[in-house]
Amino acid sequence: MRRGSVGSARALVAVVIWGASFAATKRLLEEVAPATVLFGRTALATVVIAAAVALRSGLRPIPARDWPRLIGLAVVGLVLTPLLQAWALELSTSANTAWLVALNPVVTVVLAAALLGERLAGKAAGLAVAFAGAVLVVTGGSSLGPPSTRGDLLTVVSTVTWALYTVYGRHFISGHDPPLVTVHLLGIAGLAYLPGFVAGAGWRELGTLSAGGWGCLVYLGVGCSGLGLMLYYAALEHLEASQAAAFIYVEPLIAQALAVVALGEPLTVGVVAGGAAILTGVFLVSRSENPAQSDLDRRPPAALSSGRAGRWLSTPTSRARSRRGPPARTSGPSSTSTGR
Repeated sequence: MRRGSVGSARALVAVVIWGASFAATKRLLEEVAPATVLFGRTALATVVIAAAVALRSGLRPIPARDWPRLIGLAVVGLVLTPLLQAWALELSTSANTAWLVALNPVVTVVLAAALLGERLAGKAAGLAVAFAGAVLVVTGGSSLGPPSTRGDLLTVVSTVTWALYTVYGRHFISGHDPPLVTVHLLGIAGLAYLPGFVAGAGWRELGTLSAGGWGCLVYLGVGCSGLGLMLYYAALEHLEASQAAAFIYVEPLIAQALAVVALGEPLTVGVVAGGAAILTGVFLVSRSENPAQSDLDRRPPAALSSGRAGRWLSTPTSRARSRRGPPARTSGPSSTSTGR
């Protein structure tokens, strides 16, 4: 399978998992405070993913020189973004939050071009079509105005922090093992959430949590914070940041579908047309000129192996083949290691 296809498949699965997180979080917030939700899901994900990494390849600390960048990455992507969206869900609807998150790729394209020098050629049309679809679903054809609630404004701000996380993380991942990075990020985020959990006596809320609430918490911790995050990291080894971010457009489509099935909300013509445009835009972006070859020329030899994330998600036979990796290319300058 082509590298771009592998990356696209992983990104798609990740955002489908994340798409259901809006309904799960909204349901969980009916029983517990945001601090309890965020600490609980992060702590659960840390334990599960750390155990999996220990069984597969062994836990080890990331070099000390990378910790400042690792902490910055965790704060931006795994602390600020979920915190903003949890607050948003308390003040707005899950549908509004989900559809506003679809604005993320627009911000990511700008940041990726400015910070990583990624090309916009071949992607602008797909992004425009997908964005137009999101606007159609949200507004029903009327013009898009400012956020109508404080919750919507918080969601818009979260698209900026997630875009920074995507750009920052894609550069960082070229020199590290994605599952190992995931464990470190989750651990840092859990420590950041701990003071709020303690201050709010979150353990008491967990003690009274219903079976449905625990189901939502497990899904958020293992599925969204664990598996979804690792798949997204794996996708970033095969896609440019703006290409991976384009799949975020699928999130609100999944969230809207769950609203129809689980909550009985009507499915309008605007949603159908907008959803079709979103998927069309994602397809156009994903089939744009695959940057793998030209990007490989710019990456350091250590990143040329057929994928640390690939070895995590592949069979033993494919992992054995991947260790040989393609020959290192030295025709172009290596990328700058700044470190998602």
